[in-house]
Amino acid sequence: MDKCTSEQFWTVAALTAADGFLLTNGWDLEKRFSYGGIMLVLTVLTCWGIWIIVERHKYYFISQRDLKALHLL
Repeated sequence: MDKCTSEQFWTVAALTAADGFLLTNGWDLEKRFSYGGIMLVLTVLTCWGIWIIVERHKYYFISQRDLKALHLL
């Protein structure tokens, strides 16, 4: 259960770092790549991050339910 929480924190931290990088260095990237390409990559990474967070959230509650079931035996 602790691993689920730490993976969620790391995912949020990585996405925040990517957004911060684009805010501070976006003009340099735009010289080499198209704006649409940058936004596509950022959108894919954000969707993947949201999926990780939701899956870990669900797994956390599944683990919590299983732990309670084992405790009752």
